[in-house]
Amino acid sequence: MLHYQILQVLIILAFGNFLTPYLSKNLTNTNLRVIKAITYGYASLIIPVVLAALLFDSPLRLVFFLHSIFGILLLLFYTLQALQNMHKYYWKISTLINQMGLLDLLLVLLFIGYGFLLIMYDLRGYDALQFYIPNAFYFFLEDDIPVGLNPFTFFPTFKPPANVIILMQGLYLARDFTANLHILLLILGTSLLIYEGCREIGLNDYLGKLGVIAFLILPFTFFLMFEYAYYQEPQIMFFYSVAIFGVNKLDKDGMPALVAISSSLAILSKMSGYSVFLLIFLVMKLPSNYQRAQIVVFVLMGLQLLRKGSVRYILNFIPILLFLFIYLYLVLREPDVEKKIAEQILRILRWPFLVGFIWLIFMLQIQEIDTFLIDTYLKSGTSISFTFNSLTPFATFIENGMGVNFISSFLYIAIGTLFNPILFPFLIVGLISNTTQHYSKWFILFYVIWFSYFGTTSGRYLAPLIVPYIVICMQGLSIAVQKLGFNSKNPFPLFIIGTNVIFVLPALPLRILLLQQNIRFYSYYEALIVVLSFMILILMLYYKISRVPIIQSRKFRSIFFICSIGLAPFALIFSGTVITGFDRDEFNEEYNYISRPHYQELIDYLVQIDIDLDARFVTLETPGLGYFILRSVLDLGILSTSANVSSRLLSSNQTTVIEFLDENNFEYIVSLNSSHVFYTEFVRRYESLQVFQIAGNSDFFDVIFGNSEYFLHRRNIG
Repeated sequence: MLHYQILQVLIILAFGNFLTPYLSKNLTNTNLRVIKAITYGYASLIIPVVLAALLFDSPLRLVFFLHSIFGILLLLFYTLQALQNMHKYYWKISTLINQMGLLDLLLVLLFIGYGFLLIMYDLRGYDALQFYIPNAFYFFLEDDIPVGLNPFTFFPTFKPPANVIILMQGLYLARDFTANLHILLLILGTSLLIYEGCREIGLNDYLGKLGVIAFLILPFTFFLMFEYAYYQEPQIMFFYSVAIFGVNKLDKDGMPALVAISSSLAILSKMSGYSVFLLIFLVMKLPSNYQRAQIVVFVLMGLQLLRKGSVRYILNFIPILLFLFIYLYLVLREPDVEKKIAEQILRILRWPFLVGFIWLIFMLQIQEIDTFLIDTYLKSGTSISFTFNSLTPFATFIENGMGVNFISSFLYIAIGTLFNPILFPFLIVGLISNTTQHYSKWFILFYVIWFSYFGTTSGRYLAPLIVPYIVICMQGLSIAVQKLGFNSKNPFPLFIIGTNVIFVLPALPLRILLLQQNIRFYSYYEALIVVLSFMILILMLYYKISRVPIIQSRKFRSIFFICSIGLAPFALIFSGTVITGFDRDEFNEEYNYISRPHYQELIDYLVQIDIDLDARFVTLETPGLGYFILRSVLDLGILSTSANVSSRLLSSNQTTVIEFLDENNFEYIVSLNSSHVFYTEFVRRYESLQVFQIAGNSDFFDVIFGNSEYFLHRRNIG
């Protein structure tokens, strides 16, 4: 299926390359041209599919078919064109290879390594298997974007569909999910944005490429490809970043179209994409008469954020106020700009507003989604919490670790395991720099929105923040290098960026190394003082050894780069494949949590036995089971607090629950056994539910399958 993965990406690039000259005349900047081509290429697929399904009620297979045919024809045209001009391209490629330095080589190797990682892994990611993959399969079967509940998951189909449409492209082309390399293309686009951002604020080519390497070996990026490849984060990170990147460049050729289209795609990528309207209006430079409106919008937003965050925990108002005052300071020190820029942005925003409105109307057709949206984004609750609702050790994962305590939530961008705590001092230095004004406002605004709404929920929601985070850190690192008397190619910045690799899994303090994974993440945030002490010691050590003459040599820099930045990620990627003899199935059994043998045993057993087509399941922690067995599965791990689960199922009355199960044909229940990683939480939160008490009662259900992680119970009709 590798050829289908490559073909899908090439079709996107072919469309993008075709559309870019029509939307932008000045194509001298190669990086910007690639960014535009990626954006317009995805727009050529995502926007027609959404419009066909929501406005014209057209079969999606026709849209995908036409898109694939024209894409392949364009691809053939560009291939023939390249063959005719082979001598020119050969000369350009030869020149490029001859000019490659160590940084360029490492960038190429990192992309090859990540491409290999993406190809090796099967379907993965908890939310991907609970929502996005079943949605893609359901939309494919219906040849539409249906309103209502997905029968495989009992979850409404309201989530913005960009990543689902990308997944569907593989189903229409190859009857399989072959979207792996799309993620690499979006990572490439984000890397180019980071490089252009670094160059925009005055950093040299060396620091710009160093910034891209910092991004590629950031734990966030590794887990984006390892765990979140099929989530909404790769799309929202790129499209949102393109939109905000372009708002202060509207006077340049092609930027208005780029901002309008990327904003539309951001909205269709994730619910947080709707905030792009706020960010565009509040981040861009405006003339003084428009600044008053900007301040009014900012104050209204600030009041809502204070309400939302403070209700969750009363002390949250302190960091929220701090972030808001920093933003206000940044705005007030900005110079005036021409009035026409403000009027131009209002014209541009008509298109994303139209796209956002169309999807909003679609969402509101789904029962009770209006209540969900209001409760989630507008209401803030009635009772203020005076205690921080912290996580328990066995409920702590890579993405929600900030919920361990207030400090880890407030300073997550500084000390979170998806980021690099050693970069924190340079982040602060970069934020107060005059050259990063645009990126600092972008960073502060999105971070305070995230903290107010999702400060204990998920670190991956910070995807739209990665570009300004890296650019600001690189500016701070550049200033620090100058202040310390180093030149830009001193090994000091290499040491700092090389430490990104340490945090792919928490290794500090050292006593947590042998702990079970969930407890390790929890213990990391519990020991923040020790962790920060290690950070200070590492910084002092790097400062001292960076002054040693032999370490400043080019030869040493090359060795350090290859070992700490090049070999460490590659060792991580390739070691597993070598151990499993390059057997893809065995590799996934060993290193892909979803493909672990105990879960596969359950799936294989269910596939083999005779299950009625209309039989339904109540389960816990069975991601993707509905898709794997093509039956309706209600997983209480994601739906126990949802309006989609009847109160009768969660009732404490045994008779009520049994009647509900029988009336709705729930013939099977899956419960957890003691070796499951979530078992402790299962006992604490779910075991007392009547539905699981009934499953364990032989008068009602029989155990027909069991292993160390799962029990499968079937209704005993007799």
